[in-house]
Amino acid sequence: MKYEYWFANIKGISNQRKYEIRQGINQIEMLYYIEETALSRYPYTEAERKAIIDSIRTWQLDKEYQKLEEKNIRFITRHQSSYPKRLHEIGTAPYALYVKGQLPKED
Repeated sequence: MKYEYWFANIKGISNQRKYEIRQGINQIEMLYYIEETALSRYPYTEAERKAIIDSIRTWQLDKEYQKLEEKNIRFITRHQSSYPKRLHEIGTAPYALYVKGQLPKED
């Protein structure tokens, strides 16, 4: 889940585009460890590639995820079954939610 957290926090890529990118990848961890030259084989814009590479170089994966856990914040992406179904209907739905406590009931 820490790789999803990293991906959700990449600056310069919209939530919708992150969702589209994520649909084409089995495990987001693969993107985190991809070599810069291999990244050019994927259908990302130059700006998206730069944002991904910059984030890989600067994001402190374990440290950032640990801070989230220490605050007891649940992190839910659009790919998880616990993501609210009604939010999927919104064209600009957030890629991920940060939850402290409980989500409201679906109805």
